[in-house]
Amino acid sequence: MRPLARRDELLLQNIGDQLVVYDQKRRRLHVLNRSAALVWRHCDGHRDVAQLAETIGRELGTPGDNEVILLALQQLDEAQLLKRRQSSTPQADSVSRREMMSRALGGLAAGVLMPMVTSCGSILDSTIGVVDPSNVSILVVTTTLPPNTTTTLPPNTTTT
Repeated sequence: MRPLARRDELLLQNIGDQLVVYDQKRRRLHVLNRSAALVWRHCDGHRDVAQLAETIGRELGTPGDNEVILLALQQLDEAQLLKRRQSSTPQADSVSRREMMSRALGGLAAGVLMPMVTSCGSILDSTIGVVDPSNVSILVVTTTLPPNTTTTLPPNTTTT
């Protein structure tokens, strides 16, 4: 399996170590933690699971782990962020978040390696139909960023 990330109709924004992905086609918002974002970024259709594990492990400064990659691919697939859908394999189905946490609890790796994709529905109510974007309010969550980090807002954005 050589997974390929879906790149069309997506808006991307880095926030700290996380990647926020808005799927314009499905009107869904996804937040990928650092390890899940790294896996997604390296899904180029040329690397297999072992190569992804080696690459991601090197970037995170940890040993590569195929099961971590399989878990990330499973979550990315469920979020429909992969073009080439992951075929279900017994190895992929046997790995759960709970198992990964119990294996990684021996050290700091639990927080660093555990891929996490959090998804939520559209900011637009599907019963409304066509919505005037100028009348849509968006909740902005303020987070503390590392020193010397800057963020940019899209044009025509107001803050209060």
